[in-house]
Amino acid sequence: MEYQNSEERIKDYVSRMHMHNMLTNLAREQLWQCLITGLQANIREYMKRINKDPVDLAPASPEMCFQAIINVGIVVENEKQYKQWMQNQRKLKEQTAAAAKRRKLEHKLEHKPSTDKK
Repeated sequence: MEYQNSEERIKDYVSRMHMHNMLTNLAREQLWQCLITGLQANIREYMKRINKDPVDLAPASPEMCFQAIINVGIVVENEKQYKQWMQNQRKLKEQTAAAAKRRKLEHKLEHKPSTDKK
């Protein structure tokens, strides 16, 4: 049994599983169960949410099994990357606002009129 590593891209996992299947030549149903079981949990859960058919129902051919896993995995990976990008954008916006606020305060302090009487 092979599992998708936490940082492994879906295409790399499917490629690795394809190589293993070339050696073992699993039946389509067995191949599908191995692919599903080995997926990262977030991809497997996404598949369960979007599929009309039960997840344990294998596609019509081994190649369709591999392609189905890739299609779903890419969607999940893209969503993860988008969320990370949005989080980075929020952090950048916060940092930019904080820097602008500091500059404004420094500018006020530099140009503050003197209260010394002579």
